[in-house]
Amino acid sequence: MNGSGTNKQRIRDARRAVLAFCRSDDLETVIHIRGLSHAEVEKIIYGNLLSRLFMAARYLLSIALYPFPFSELKVLFYRLCGTRIGKNVYLSPAVYIDMINPALVTIGNNVMIGMGATIAVHERTMETLSLGRVSIGNNVTIGGLSILRHATCIGENARIDMMCNITKNVPPDTVIIGCRNGAPLHGKDL
Repeated sequence: MNGSGTNKQRIRDARRAVLAFCRSDDLETVIHIRGLSHAEVEKIIYGNLLSRLFMAARYLLSIALYPFPFSELKVLFYRLCGTRIGKNVYLSPAVYIDMINPALVTIGNNVMIGMGATIAVHERTMETLSLGRVSIGNNVTIGGLSILRHATCIGENARIDMMCNITKNVPPDTVIIGCRNGAPLHGKDL
C-alpha cells in the first residue's frame, strides 16, 4: 500500500477510535498523529463534510454567545450541544467550552465559572491528539481566566482561584489559589 493509502487507513482507524472513546466511559484517549498533515488530523477530529459543517455552525454560535452576560442562554446552548449541565450554573461572559466535543463536559449543580475561563476537552501537539472528559462537581467556583485541561475532574465544593491552569484532578473541598513554578498551591500551603 502506498503512503497515501496508508494515511487514509490511519485516518479511518483514528476517527473510529475517537468515536469509540466518545461512546465509552474512559477518561482519556491519545491518538498518535506523527506524519499526518494538519488537514488529515482535522478529518480525524471532525469527520466527514457534513460533520464539519455542523461543527462550524456550532462553533460560530458559541463565538456569538461568548460575550453575552446572560448565562441562561449560554447554558441552554451548551446543553443542546450535549454538555451535561446541572441546576443553578452561571457561565460568566467569555467562558469557552471546547466545541470539539462538548458532550465530554459535565458540570454539576451550583457552579460558577468566572469570566474568560476555558474548558478544553482536547489537546493537540505535532505528535499526539489527546481527548479527555472534564467533570466539575457540585458547589464549585472556578475563577476567571482559568483553564481546565482535558481529562480533569474537579471535586465537589472545590474553589479554583483566577488564572489557574488545571492539569490534574482537584480533590473535593480543595482550594487552589494559584501556581508557583508551575505547581498548584493549595489553601493549606500558604
